[in-house]
Amino acid sequence: SKKDYAFDDRILGESSFVENLLQQEERVEVTENQGGADPKEQLDLICQQTGVSLVEMRSEAKRPNVARSRALVSFRLAHYGGQTGRQIADIINVTPSAVSRLIVKGRILDR
Repeated sequence: SKKDYAFDDRILGESSFVENLLQQEERVEVTENQGGADPKEQLDLICQQTGVSLVEMRSEAKRPNVARSRALVSFRLAHYGGQTGRQIADIINVTPSAVSRLIVKGRILDR
């Protein structure tokens, strides 16, 4: 039978294995952040850069530009703003587990 594979640009393997690695990595990322950046400034900056408002990010919109904005906000608030997954989830109105996935995507987009 064909196995399901999850893909990350650094890891290829069975989905459950990759998901587990990514979750472990995110727990480290969120606690070992660089802190210092004002979360409100980060949020305002991303809204300006992407043209997506916080209201749109908090909505259930699935448009690619809204999804990209959520990912960037999640990564930057965790990595530079020192916010926890739960705090980010509250800000953009998603679940904490969604934030973990968004951080991974946001890191790629933030290069």
